[in-house]
Amino acid sequence: MKSAGNGKVELVMEKHVEAEIHHVEPGGVGIQKVEAGGIGIQNVYHGNANGKAGSNAGSKAGDKKAKKSATPKLTKATFSYRYLSECQNRLMLLFQGLLKAELIDGDTKPDDFLALFEGKPSDVKIKWKGSLASLWYLFKVMLEKGYVVKPEGVGQWIVVQSHFVDAKSKMFADFNKQKPPLKLKEVLEVLAELLNPNFEHTDRTGFTDRSDNIYE
Repeated sequence: MKSAGNGKVELVMEKHVEAEIHHVEPGGVGIQKVEAGGIGIQNVYHGNANGKAGSNAGSKAGDKKAKKSATPKLTKATFSYRYLSECQNRLMLLFQGLLKAELIDGDTKPDDFLALFEGKPSDVKIKWKGSLASLWYLFKVMLEKGYVVKPEGVGQWIVVQSHFVDAKSKMFADFNKQKPPLKLKEVLEVLAELLNPNFEHTDRTGFTDRSDNIYE
């Protein structure tokens, strides 16, 4: 209840205040229309009885949680090598090529590497010694050529990110911002082509189709 200045008293119901105040920031001011043509102004607080902006603090805490949850959800899903049943030795060619190019850690076990292309859930992580761009480009070529197939319902870069770490065992990120590495572009294309059952390469790059003699 408040005086209108002319001897009249205007009665403002609390429920009208709640209904007519919109889009007010915590601790802000809401403007309420009064039926008689006047304007009522009410401070809007969110928090405890002392007027502290409790929800504002809660909002900041929520923002921190949101940032933490921005960490990508990893997967156990793996790729499938299209010719696995008849040409598994091709994966060994790729494995040995990556070792000799020093793109994967020398302690990598062959079975761990193969597990990434069998289409079965796996916890395997491979230490990639090359740049993120080289890892991205290798899988880009293998996927575009159709030699490997990503699992259904999972993004291809999530799969790569889940199973490859850098030389310091840290997770890779920003796959969508990469460009082909100029110095290794041709080498990576040849490595990817080793998964092609009809491919035999013996030109200046030094690759051959024999698993015991990739870099002669």
